[in-house]
Amino acid sequence: MKLDKFNNFILSTWKGEQPLWIPFWVHGFGVGCMLGAFFTPIALERLFLVSEFANNAHNLLQPFFWLQVYALLTLFSLWVMYYVWNFVATWRSASKAKTLCWPVRFFISLIAVSYWVLMFKYSTTLFF
Repeated sequence: MKLDKFNNFILSTWKGEQPLWIPFWVHGFGVGCMLGAFFTPIALERLFLVSEFANNAHNLLQPFFWLQVYALLTLFSLWVMYYVWNFVATWRSASKAKTLCWPVRFFISLIAVSYWVLMFKYSTTLFF
């Protein structure tokens, strides 16, 4: 029964049926800041570890290297899935709010683009 409630909450948020403040403030700002504060150092540390380990061709045959790559790809995929879910939920909730539709859409688009551009910029400094 609890899993049904969780699935219904995830689905109703995805459809934009929640009030705008829930996907924008609770999921976007509150949970997003906690995930960013948690995942960013871990992801950058994993990227650094993979880049240092990949410098030697012999290390590419080690299972530890591929385990780190798998962990990094899993982390990024979960992270991206959460942000896409939250972006779509906020976008759809803003459509139903009508009073803040375009300012909220512009703001979340600006945040999404700037965040991932900065993340890409700082992660590439480890390799180049």
